[in-house]
Amino acid sequence: LETGFVQNIGVSDSDNGVTITAEQLIGDANGVYILYSIRADDPDLLSAWTFPHYELTLDGEPRGKGCRDWTDPGNLYDVEQRRDEDGTLYFYDLLMTDPGESFSGKQAYVHVDYIDDMATDEDIFPIIWEGDIELSWEINYVPSEVRTYEIHQDVAWNDSTIRIESASVSSIGITLTCSGISTETNEVEGLGNVVSICEDDRAVANA
Repeated sequence: LETGFVQNIGVSDSDNGVTITAEQLIGDANGVYILYSIRADDPDLLSAWTFPHYELTLDGEPRGKGCRDWTDPGNLYDVEQRRDEDGTLYFYDLLMTDPGESFSGKQAYVHVDYIDDMATDEDIFPIIWEGDIELSWEINYVPSEVRTYEIHQDVAWNDSTIRIESASVSSIGITLTCSGISTETNEVEGLGNVVSICEDDRAVANA
């Protein structure tokens, strides 16, 4: 896939039998998605519920954490079909931009120091790998065009009501400006699972 709003990154680092690669970035005026892959020398090490603990900075500014330290802004999110036949796992990070902000030209740095497995009933997920992996690259993309539509409608959501003020639509996603905060995966007729993630007063819906 070669378009202006896509950056093929291909930056990898390995330690202690694990390789993590920053594969690709796509972005619009509302934010960017960064896709990563994880490969292990031991095919039995990784499972469909394996997640890395990582920290991401842009030009030295903390912008995201993953795994146990779920926090705003920026989080690690599961990819629905995330395991290849060869055992490669995929996950992605969603980073929201402020109005008028672009990440293009900034230096991204990712540090991964352990991986744990959430496929357990334990209160604390067991760490299955520890190491030191560092990824760094310059972000380079042209944000996908966004069209914004005024809505101003109240919507019932999980026994509460949120007001959707507007919807910004691009070729990579839909961003809703709304009041109310929620995170949910829902089955939507004709679309399948739709994941809604609120950050501040914006919700990103991915179909």
